[in-house]
Amino acid sequence: MSIAKDYGFKVAAHAHGADGMKRAVRAGIDSIEHGTYMDKETMRLMKKHGTAYVPTIIAGKFVAEKAAVDGYFSDLVRPKAASIGPQI
Repeated sequence: MSIAKDYGFKVAAHAHGADGMKRAVRAGIDSIEHGTYMDKETMRLMKKHGTAYVPTIIAGKFVAEKAAVDGYFSDLVRPKAASIGPQI
């Protein structure tokens, strides 16, 4: 992150999972995108570090809808997409 900040860039993390979000925040990320499975500890950490949150709520709807379409996702991904979509 320090190299990006040296050049004045903002850095976003495409994050699904509390552990990854916490690591990103501690590393100096500027924003968390999506934030699936964010927990209260992550929220407190983000607030402490001034990390922005971009929930992109429409992503969950899109994933859930596409999971119902035969062939859109592979057979390996489809069940996960169906279960995670409504939670995003």
